[in-house]
Amino acid sequence: MVSENQPTGAQAISRAFELFEVIVQDSGETSLRELGERLSLAGSTSRRYAKLLLERGLIVRIARGRYAGSQHLRRLLDGINPLSRLIAVARPILAAAASRENATAHLGTYENEMVTYLVREGLPSIFTREHAQLEAYCTGIGKALLSQLSLRDLDAYLRLPMVKLTPTTIVDPEVMRSEVEAIRQRGYAIDDGEMQAGLVCIAAPLGVIEGQNCAVSFSYPGQKLERMDIERISARLLKCADQIASRMAAKTPVSPAEPHHRRIAAGS
Repeated sequence: MVSENQPTGAQAISRAFELFEVIVQDSGETSLRELGERLSLAGSTSRRYAKLLLERGLIVRIARGRYAGSQHLRRLLDGINPLSRLIAVARPILAAAASRENATAHLGTYENEMVTYLVREGLPSIFTREHAQLEAYCTGIGKALLSQLSLRDLDAYLRLPMVKLTPTTIVDPEVMRSEVEAIRQRGYAIDDGEMQAGLVCIAAPLGVIEGQNCAVSFSYPGQKLERMDIERISARLLKCADQIASRMAAKTPVSPAEPHHRRIAAGS
């Protein structure tokens, strides 16, 4: 049986945080009483801490005696994303560029050998989504990210399996190595229907931001590479990348991002 001795002062704050952590991790699977017992908290103490967390909006009651992390907590966590400032800086620049180019513009980063899409603006017809991941080897933005890897990290990546998704997908490690070197030389990557037939993408590296490799891209559905003015498109994309990099370097204040639920949720 748990003692009714009530923690006080700093100890009370520490125990309340312990309970908060297990509530969030448990996601309502276990009753508050059981969670409190695991922490050797008296029932009255657990209820008092839960009441305080409810009042602060950090947890929600999902059933009798069961609690989980709240949407308010999720929003707070979103706000400490180390790339949140980059997202806020890049979004209006990419939105304006997508409108001018009649394309879909993306901001992405390299995570766990994959592309994570942070921003997607423009045409709704492309399948990409914000926060989703795609393979790096078969996307323009992914190849732009690969071009920023060290030789050692690139070697490790090229030992991973690559699947041929379309007739133009590059799956030979040495051909991909040559492709990455060409990207480094010219400053931008080209995806000629390598992820999806008929989808052309031009992408440019942004460099390392908050410890992560980042890149931007313009994607054009239903296009043939030979009919496109790649030099013009790449010049505009590189200008867009320079704008983002300059604003990040200048630490220019940015306006709060538009709430995500008011935008079409997508990104490549």
